[in-house]
Amino acid sequence: MYRAFFRVWAFLILEFHVMAVLLWWNGNHYAYTSVPLCHALLCLVEQLAGLWTQRASDRGIRVHGGPLSGAHALGFLQWLAVLVVMVLVMMAQISDWWVFGTYTIWWWVAAGYSGLVVAHAVLSTRDGHQVSFTHSVAGVFRRWQRSSACFGWFWAPWAWVWEFLGASSARPPPREHLAPYDLHTGWGTHLSNIVFWAVVLGMKLAFDWFAVMRTLEPAILGLYNRGWLRNSDSGHADGDIILCIARCLPAALTMFNDTQIFYYVTVGMFGWLKGLVQLNLGRAVGAACDASAPAGSHSATSSFGSMTRSVTGSGDLARARGPNERGQLSHTERLLESTRELVKQQSLEANKVRTYLDGDRVTQWLLFSDVWNAVVEDLRDVDLLTNAERDNLVFVHLESDPSIEIVSGMRPFMLPIIFYGGQIQRALERPGVDSGQRVGLSEMRALLCWLLLQLRVLDRAQCDALLEFQPLDAPLDLEHRTSRLRAAALVSELLKTVQRVQAGAPDELG
Repeated sequence: MYRAFFRVWAFLILEFHVMAVLLWWNGNHYAYTSVPLCHALLCLVEQLAGLWTQRASDRGIRVHGGPLSGAHALGFLQWLAVLVVMVLVMMAQISDWWVFGTYTIWWWVAAGYSGLVVAHAVLSTRDGHQVSFTHSVAGVFRRWQRSSACFGWFWAPWAWVWEFLGASSARPPPREHLAPYDLHTGWGTHLSNIVFWAVVLGMKLAFDWFAVMRTLEPAILGLYNRGWLRNSDSGHADGDIILCIARCLPAALTMFNDTQIFYYVTVGMFGWLKGLVQLNLGRAVGAACDASAPAGSHSATSSFGSMTRSVTGSGDLARARGPNERGQLSHTERLLESTRELVKQQSLEANKVRTYLDGDRVTQWLLFSDVWNAVVEDLRDVDLLTNAERDNLVFVHLESDPSIEIVSGMRPFMLPIIFYGGQIQRALERPGVDSGQRVGLSEMRALLCWLLLQLRVLDRAQCDALLEFQPLDAPLDLEHRTSRLRAAALVSELLKTVQRVQAGAPDELG
């Protein structure tokens, strides 16, 4: 975790360095070669920071940056030697001092270092983790040493050299510390992760270059060339560099913190693609259309479709079915048949209003509820919803038997609980009742009356009286308002008590 955190900041510093070189010293080869020098300096600082943070580690624990007497301190000495050699070679070329003449060896050193860094990153990367390149090469030499067919004695010195170089490796074996499992994620997941971060960093680099650095160019050139803090005629020792650094600080802070913005944007993009393309959240719509009449989705939602004819009693599904044959029907077909029975029973009653049970409206609602529930289940399968949230969002289908007595205003499904909860809350908070609240409250009243009728708590006459009762839109006076508030509080307390009873364990209730 420490190395990953440090290397993120090292990457941001290196990004700012590269963009500054391309912006203000474009065409200067020494400025270009300062980038690998900055990389070596950051690697040395990483070793030094690890050495300092682990200076008091327990003996025997192999961590990156152990005390000077341990093997891990060799990494600090190695990177110090690399940095010193690179600085000396660059200074020798700048001062035209070289024992072999005017040979430009610094260009070759910088190019070789950059190539080794890239090659090391490619060769040491595996699916989901990185391995120690030196340990891997030493392991190959050790296997050749143990094989008599490969002249084993010849590879022993080579294995020792690579093991010596790998003694300071910061990469332990790719295994978990809490469980003995390899850190393999699969190349498909690894390549997907690479594509994801390529998109994130591509957006970040484009924003940093065009929106941050390019807008900073004229301000820095104006500060550096104006000579506000001039100390000499040459300009090399001027204090204007302090003003330039102060002017660059806001841009640097922006570049250090804007990665998370593009990370969230890319996560949202990948989520949309996964939901719309891979999960195909609309597949339930296609399945419903495929199961309908040959005319397609139009016949599934129009008054001429086979499903609607089953509701009105003119289709093939309208014929009587036995218990065994009914169990073989699909979920939607059973709902449609139950709806047909509801329509039939209510049509026999005189002067009964069949709310939402006329024409093809019920068929459309049933198809929509099937698709809606399938989408909610898909979201629950990918763990974007909890069980409680799923229960509050799904339609509840009521498959009533034809022999069961129904009440006026029922339909074979209930809207999601979140709809009823919102309507009740609005009805309690506002004095008036609009059409949406009236529909929700009427449906809840019909379902409650039907439940009380089935439980024999009410008889048919009492149930009809409750269904025909029309409450007042607003309280008559202050006493009436107080009574309503007291009744609502008592009902709320009753519901909380029932919830506590249901949530309690059996031994707690005894």
